[in-house]
Amino acid sequence: MEVKPIDHTRRVRLYLCPVPRGPSEPPIPAWLKVEPGDDPLGGVGAAEAASDTPIATTSAYEQVATRLRQRIRLGLLPPGERLPPERALAEQLGVSRVTLRDALGILQGEGLIERKRGAGGGAVILGQRRSPKEVRAELQRQTGAFDRILELRLVIEPGAARLAAERRTESDLRRLHLSIEGLERAALRGREGVGEFHRADSIFHLTIAAASRNPYLYEAVERARSRLFTPMAAIEKQELQQDSGAEHRAVLEAIIDRDACRAGAAMEHHLREAQRALHRLVTPEAAAS
Repeated sequence: MEVKPIDHTRRVRLYLCPVPRGPSEPPIPAWLKVEPGDDPLGGVGAAEAASDTPIATTSAYEQVATRLRQRIRLGLLPPGERLPPERALAEQLGVSRVTLRDALGILQGEGLIERKRGAGGGAVILGQRRSPKEVRAELQRQTGAFDRILELRLVIEPGAARLAAERRTESDLRRLHLSIEGLERAALRGREGVGEFHRADSIFHLTIAAASRNPYLYEAVERARSRLFTPMAAIEKQELQQDSGAEHRAVLEAIIDRDACRAGAAMEHHLREAQRALHRLVTPEAAAS
């Protein structure tokens, strides 16, 4: 299936593979075959196909809901984006419109989308409705869980970076350069750039995971990142953004040089700094210790 870049002046196209009918090896994402072009957001059009891995759920509509939910949590579908019309989206997924509507009903019940009828209607991705105080309280309750997720990322993402340094292509490098440019622009916008930062950050890390050319490793990175949806997207990220530009560039430079050891070390440093920044956000007094 040919994947075309997104025209951001129109409704978002998702480029989703049809829902798998049975167990199979998770494929390398199709978006690796797409040239990133000059997309300033770091290959967003290509990244919309980043979740083409089978999902073990009990029904087709749950599989569709899981796939869309994961894209929202990764920031590939940021608040305010409009999903394609039901007919087009159902065709992209290879499911019936009834199945799609059931899936959208789940996401609406979770507060992730809003559905409107009539001209100009459709499904729109919703932003975070809770106050920063409420979100911080939730983070404090779940700090242990988030730490375990970050521990998982510390195990798998440095390994992905090492393999990417050995196996990357020029297209991979182009997409990584573009995503870092998106990160840096978003960081300059502060609070207003949170959504753009989250999206570009996901593209950067998913590109590295995909450049490992190991579908199981890619799938693990994608799922681990999507579980950090609340701390990565629901609070102000100025502190998380502050030094990450240099950290991302250090990873990229090592991958460019095909230095696997340095790439792994740079990724580990980046993730540990993100973990420290998250702790400072959750427990401000920890910053003084």
